[in-house]
Amino acid sequence: MNSYWKAFFLCLGLLFFYSLARLLFLYANPSLFSELSLEDILASFALGIPFDLAAIAYLNAPFLLIYLFPKPIPLPKKVKLSFLGVWALFQTVFIWFNCLDAGLYKYRGKRLTVNSFELFSEVSSEIVSTMAHYWQLWLLGVSLMTMVLSLFYALTVIPERKNPPFWPSVGLYLAMIGLLVICARGGLSGKPLIPANAYQGGQPKLAQLVLNSSFTILRSSRNQKMTRLDFYPDWPSLRQKLPQSPRQSTRSFKNAMVIIVESLNQEYLSSSLHPDGFAPFIKKLQEEGHTCNLSFANGRRSIEAMTAIFAGLPNLMDDPLISSPYQTNTITGLPHILQAQGFQTLFFHGGHNGTMFFDAQAHMLGFQEYVGESEYPLPGDRDGHWGVYDEPFLQYTAKRLKELQEPFFAGIFTLSSHFPYSLPKAYRKRFPKGSLDIHQSIGYADYSLEKFFESIESAPFFEDTLFVITGDHTSLSNAKEFKGSLGSFQVPIIYYGKNLALPSCNLTQHIDIQETVLDLLGAKEQAMPRFGQSLLAQGDRHALLYLSPISYFVTEEQLISYAGEEEFKSYLWQHDPELENPIKTPSDQLEVFKAKLQYYRNGLIDNRLNEGRAF
Repeated sequence: MNSYWKAFFLCLGLLFFYSLARLLFLYANPSLFSELSLEDILASFALGIPFDLAAIAYLNAPFLLIYLFPKPIPLPKKVKLSFLGVWALFQTVFIWFNCLDAGLYKYRGKRLTVNSFELFSEVSSEIVSTMAHYWQLWLLGVSLMTMVLSLFYALTVIPERKNPPFWPSVGLYLAMIGLLVICARGGLSGKPLIPANAYQGGQPKLAQLVLNSSFTILRSSRNQKMTRLDFYPDWPSLRQKLPQSPRQSTRSFKNAMVIIVESLNQEYLSSSLHPDGFAPFIKKLQEEGHTCNLSFANGRRSIEAMTAIFAGLPNLMDDPLISSPYQTNTITGLPHILQAQGFQTLFFHGGHNGTMFFDAQAHMLGFQEYVGESEYPLPGDRDGHWGVYDEPFLQYTAKRLKELQEPFFAGIFTLSSHFPYSLPKAYRKRFPKGSLDIHQSIGYADYSLEKFFESIESAPFFEDTLFVITGDHTSLSNAKEFKGSLGSFQVPIIYYGKNLALPSCNLTQHIDIQETVLDLLGAKEQAMPRFGQSLLAQGDRHALLYLSPISYFVTEEQLISYAGEEEFKSYLWQHDPELENPIKTPSDQLEVFKAKLQYYRNGLIDNRLNEGRAF
């Protein structure tokens, strides 16, 4: 068998292994595809072939160009075997990335990209815990990688027949280069294949099955910059399209506290599967406080929740702001505004200091003090994974809050409902296990929050404090009503406080918290990004969401999606949760969506978001 036939069978084998990796992804995420037909799933395997071929072309081109060069350089056998070993290891590592992604996807909500490895040190313990928890998955993954190595070994031991003469070899070599280019570009179309092409079927869930992690890693780039939008010719014309919302200051409270509960889905408070939910105290706050019919997180990761909640800035790109090319932009955060008006500002998180860049983000957003695991005095309360258990850390937080001078603004981020959902030994049988791994830890987080409120309810500041309780993002889900395209964004957003008066609302999002808190604290007008809308303001409400590579503009009934190149599509998402039947796009909503997209992109590129209402 000559070298060209070996290369052909090698690539054919790799194509087969990528299909097996896709099958592994399907096996590891059954709830994601449970409502899809077998025909759709089989079609996704076929649609995934161009993405697999592109990944194979990218990964093998450097080696094939050397291995099949028409006039090979004579090298010792050991050097040749080393070359093949490096080649095999390279392919195996990327197959392993696909296996890793099969287990991590349910927690991250997106395929791996280059940016994912910037946060590797933050999720390394999560990876180890995931491997231990889903041992069957990793056993299959190791088997798959072993098969890849076996293929390389088998091809090396087959005796080589004489290769074609020089000039025919040149022709074959040039043909191979052309074939690699065609595969890498995804075919003969004028534009190369990109991850967004996987969404052409209109079903975001299926797109994740169509893609492979090797392709999404290779097609991403570290700190990838966004391209400008030109729906409107200049900043003044853009300004006219952005909704104007004057401050509705009421000065109803002296202090404010935003409590972010790790991985808290709206589903965990009540669903068709579990009507009573797993967080009775938070559910009680929701019933006694104020909430909207629909509440959305503006991101799928904890690191994105910080800028959405405390800076009113959605995440409409692949990278979180703190690790993007725009991380040094001037962003005026809610804590910074309040600090300038005499508030003490503190941020509490029981995780290891530096986790998810929370400490850096807290200071960037204007918190004067960051209180993390390093500041916590009792080492015996650590969970062995992420930091300090919720109950003791929240009690420490209560103690610190009682020492503050008013007015103050505090951010609190819980920890224990993060994978691997570790609980203190004394509580492992106390809370209902439910039907998902996370349910029991949500019960513990809820209990810890209840004890926190009991500790501060007699404090002088309690009745003068506005509380906002929300989840940073969603997590595991199994209730049908939360499985649609937008179910992965639905978190509770609860406003709670004595004599709180807010108008009823049909929809809100994380980026509305900043504007609402400023209104209820009676804050003065400030230059702010114009993305969120106070709950005290009048007008139609919407949410801005992003599921790579698609941006969404969501109202109570309708949704507009944008996947680039002016491909705007609209759906009645409540009746069409899988987004299969496009409708005519409402022109007024489309204009607002375009304006906010352009303001977001060009504002970050030009560092003009801080100009806000003054630009």
